Amino acid sequence: MTLRLKTILIVIVLLALLSNAFFLISSYLIVSQAKSYEESYVLSAVSRTYELLQNWGVSLLTTTTDYASWDDTVAYIQNRNDHFIRANFVDDTFIINRFSFIAIANLSEEVIFKKAFNIEKEAETPFSDALLSHFAPGSLLIRHNDCLL
Repeated sequence: MTLRLKTILIVIVLLALLSNAFFLISSYLIVSQAKSYEESYVLSAVSRTYELLQNWGVSLLTTTTDYASWDDTVAYIQNRNDHFIRANFVDDTFIINRFSFIAIANLSEEVIFKKAFNIEKEAETPFSDALLSHFAPGSLLIRHNDCLL
């Protein structure tokens, strides 16, 4: 083998090794940078979602506390005057508050009023048995330690 051929082979092997090394290093850097960016993006998205749910929960708690503590609500629970329902749970109540349903229960954990609403169609919808099953006595939606009544 001539010196010229050996030199060309050495140069080719060195170029192959250098290009492989460059590829491996750049791949590692790109992948680690992408992973870091993806983690940052996911954490940011989760944080925004958590904050949105927390704000929504506070808003819902405020609204439900307002309704639960009204004298009119207490009177409805005691005497079931339908005027309270007709006056307070019109379609606009659901639309403005973005409620999909409203249920009122007494201290015996009995649901005495329920209404479901399709916000997109802006129309009342049947209250499903599946949803009603979440209002069984002792369930989290029906029983509270901080009951206002």
